[in-house]
Amino acid sequence: MGWRLSLGLAALPAILMTVGGLFLPETPNSLIERGSREKGRRVLERIRGTNEVDAEFEDIVDASELANSIKHPFRNILERRNRPQLVMAICMPAFQILNGINSILFYAPVLFQTMGFGNATLYSSALTGAVLVLSTVVSIGLVDRLGRRVLLISGGIQMVLCQVTVAIILGAFGWSWGPLGWTVPSEIFPLETRSAGQSITVAGVPIEEMIFVWKKHWFWKRMVPGTPDVDDIDGLEAIQWSQVERQS
Repeated sequence: MGWRLSLGLAALPAILMTVGGLFLPETPNSLIERGSREKGRRVLERIRGTNEVDAEFEDIVDASELANSIKHPFRNILERRNRPQLVMAICMPAFQILNGINSILFYAPVLFQTMGFGNATLYSSALTGAVLVLSTVVSIGLVDRLGRRVLLISGGIQMVLCQVTVAIILGAFGWSWGPLGWTVPSEIFPLETRSAGQSITVAGVPIEEMIFVWKKHWFWKRMVPGTPDVDDIDGLEAIQWSQVERQS
């Protein structure tokens, strides 16, 4: 039911956008560029809610005439005076994609499932989308008050700090539980049982990893017999001890 529900929920905003699009008026810019200046002015007055739109209307008319006078816009955009804007137009969407947000959104269901959310994965993904929508609403309210530069810099700093946090977590694991998880078990056994104890330690790690991989991996789940539910602790311990007994 998961994918059906997700597709069904996506149909609601799609229907609203389709129906709402039928009632959207033409933009004043589009009407003026096509020669319908009076109609464009009426639409502009309707959008602004006032008849005092002379200055804005003249700006739109001048911009339309200037745009129509340029015969080769793609050639002109490569001129030296337009290069800063061209670079920004290319770099902004590039940085928007390369910061990794699409990876988070695309793989959110997989990430939440591997974290143990199970059937709540869909709702977790919906929560992620809701957070993104709410933050976009915040941006709408602040973008004109604080400016584009402030939002871009503050958001970039926050994302860098999150990356630094992940690096700190990896570093903390690297100098603590990473190496010591192998060192301590090899030291706590007396000499006569150290080899057997270390073999149990080494055997336990791949068993705990494989029990998750077997049930989820697209290839191995077709070749390896079914295993007890990963939430069944007794079944997990039984598999581990049976493996140890076979090795001994």
